[in-house]
Amino acid sequence: MLQGIAEALLSGILAALLSWLPTSPEGTLASHLDKLISYTAFLVPSYAGIMFSVLYRYRERLSKESLMAIRGVQESELQYFILGFFLTLLMGFPLARLLNDDGEVFDVFNLILAVIITLFGLTWPRLAIMRRTESKIPTRPSFLDAVLGGLFQGFSCSGEASRTGLVTLALLLPGHKSENVLEWGFLIAPAYHLTRLLYLGAYSGNTLLGFISAVTAFFVSLVVMEALVRTAHRLGTEKFLTLFGLIGLLLNLGVLI
Repeated sequence: MLQGIAEALLSGILAALLSWLPTSPEGTLASHLDKLISYTAFLVPSYAGIMFSVLYRYRERLSKESLMAIRGVQESELQYFILGFFLTLLMGFPLARLLNDDGEVFDVFNLILAVIITLFGLTWPRLAIMRRTESKIPTRPSFLDAVLGGLFQGFSCSGEASRTGLVTLALLLPGHKSENVLEWGFLIAPAYHLTRLLYLGAYSGNTLLGFISAVTAFFVSLVVMEALVRTAHRLGTEKFLTLFGLIGLLLNLGVLI
C-alpha cells in the first residue's frame, strides 16, 4: 500500500510538471516512467486534477466575465475561452483516435517545437510574423488568438504531441509577451484534458490512490502555473522563452536518446 501511495504521489507530480513544460506527459517518456513507477495507470486522475486546477485558478476571472456577458458587455477572454475550447474539442477527439500510434514521430516533432521556441527567445520579436496585426490588443486575447490556440491545441490531443509547445507557438506568432502566452495557454488547457479523459476512458484503479494522484496533480499544477508566470514576468520574454525552449530541448533529447 505504501508503494502504491508513493507511486500515486510521484505520478501526480510528474504529470503536472510535464503538462506545463514543452514536452508531452505521454508517449515515449511515459513508457520510460512506467519502468520506474505505475505512471500511466494514474494519468486519468492526474489529468482530472490538472484540469480542475486551471478552472480553480481562473474561476473569478471567468465568472466575472460571464456576468458581464449576461449584461451585454463583450469580454475577449471569455470569447477566447469558449472558442478555443470548442475548436479543441471539435478537432481533438477525432485526431486523438487517428494519431495515437506515432510516438517516435511525435518525439522528433516535440524536439523541433522546443528548438523553435528557443529561436523565438533568441530572436524576439522578429519571428512573430503577425505582431503588427495584434499590436492594438497587446493585453487581451483576440479572435485570431482563439483560432490559433484552439486549432494548435486540437492537434496536440493525440496525447503524444506537446500541448504546451504547440499552444505556446500559436500564441507567440502574433507577438504576445510570454506572460500572456502562458496565461492564455493555461486558460484553454481544460479542453485538452477533457478530450484526453474522454479518450483514455474511466479510471479503473484503486479509488484512494486515484484520489491521491488527482489531489497531488491539482496542487502541484497550481504551483507550477504560478511559478512559470512569475518567472516570465521576472526574466522578460526573450530570456524566458530561451530558457523555456532549452528545458523542452533537454527533456525531448533525453527521450530520443
